[in-house]
Amino acid sequence: MVLLVDHKGIWRGLAASVLVTFLLMICPISPLVSAAQADVKDDLDQAIELYEFADYDEALAALDGLLASGSLSGDLLRDAHIYRARSLIGLGRDSQAQDAFCEAILLDDQWRPDPVFFSQDEIVVYDRASAGCTPVVEETEEKVAWYKKPIVWVAGGVVIIGGILLAGGGGDDEAQPDGPLGDYPDPPPTK
Repeated sequence: MVLLVDHKGIWRGLAASVLVTFLLMICPISPLVSAAQADVKDDLDQAIELYEFADYDEALAALDGLLASGSLSGDLLRDAHIYRARSLIGLGRDSQAQDAFCEAILLDDQWRPDPVFFSQDEIVVYDRASAGCTPVVEETEEKVAWYKKPIVWVAGGVVIIGGILLAGGGGDDEAQPDGPLGDYPDPPPTK
């Protein structure tokens, strides 16, 4: 029993799957990320609203839940620590508030409380935190985004060119004629 396998179809399928995989790697999946980030932002906004209505216990519980989830990053994480500190000050727990302000300072040492929006008590606790909390300076080499690395571009180019070559194929698998011009024509009929 002889199995006939269409190698060209296999190579084309492989090339298509490699090309799709490559495109998925370079195209950000931002809709999924932004939807999750929007939910986290809404949760943080609700916790801030609880703080603004002086419901410090509820605000603190919501903020602690958000911080424990690990879903916050960047400015949202910093803001969560700031509102946690402010809620703790509202509850009279200044030493814990100082630790929360210190966490915010470690995340963003350029941030300062606005005296228009922050109470004098909050500014005093922040000043104590900033005096006692020093940011950790890590000596690491400068990080380059993955898409800016030359190896990614070389590998991507190889994959794209390989995919094009494989998808293009090499022609049909028909049998070649015996002679360079094909079969000879029949001789003319004689009289």
